[in-house]
Amino acid sequence: MSTLDVGVLVLMHDKEATRQDFIDALGTGVRLHWFHPVSHPLHKPAPWLQPLDLRQVPTLDAMIITGAPIDRLDFSAVHYYSEVTQLLDVLAAHHIPQLNVCWGAEAALHHDFGLHKVALEHKLFGAFRHTALATSALTEQLPAGFVAPHARYSDISVSALEQASGIQLLAVTADNHPLLATSDDGHNTYLFGHLEYRQDGLWAEHARETNGPEPRNNEDVTAYPWQQTRTTFFDAWLSLVSEHKDKFASLTA
Repeated sequence: MSTLDVGVLVLMHDKEATRQDFIDALGTGVRLHWFHPVSHPLHKPAPWLQPLDLRQVPTLDAMIITGAPIDRLDFSAVHYYSEVTQLLDVLAAHHIPQLNVCWGAEAALHHDFGLHKVALEHKLFGAFRHTALATSALTEQLPAGFVAPHARYSDISVSALEQASGIQLLAVTADNHPLLATSDDGHNTYLFGHLEYRQDGLWAEHARETNGPEPRNNEDVTAYPWQQTRTTFFDAWLSLVSEHKDKFASLTA
């Protein structure tokens, strides 16, 4: 597999932890380009993180939009939501594969399909077992009851995803919260959980949040029940990105 150029729009609070999460999750063979919204200047600038340049986006092989600690706000109240939608439009126009994570998934589904997120009574927070609903390159190598971490205060309901035209729902928790969906054309992946998190990811989030709940099913900070899911998922996603890159190269040769 040739080196892939993957952009990451970093919206998470702890930018350095997010950087290390994705470096670790994506492994070698990937050249990462880190961006923050122009409309959201950094309080602590980092030399590795640059303002989003939409002119650069068409040169990328794929784009990741991370989660953000703002999922209890309406999209209209998020001052950089408009910039995110501009990015989504450029990605769509150039058929660039996307991985939209947690709030990024909700924002993309709202923009692309008009779906609305709903507030959860309690934060969905912990490591949960899942059921695959459909066969997909992203799920076919995962075992029954595979584990993935979730950390959010809102959802797009499973029923809304199932009823929407153009979306395939791939995996849900035992309590019927979505984990993974894709667009029918396969270009867009919507990951509601945080498979990029390293071993201490849930507990690190707990430490940042005042009066937040402790993660369920992850009582021991040294436990890492989603490690194999993480490796399998990101390997599969990068393979799809590589296939898309090769196909596009053959069409333009």
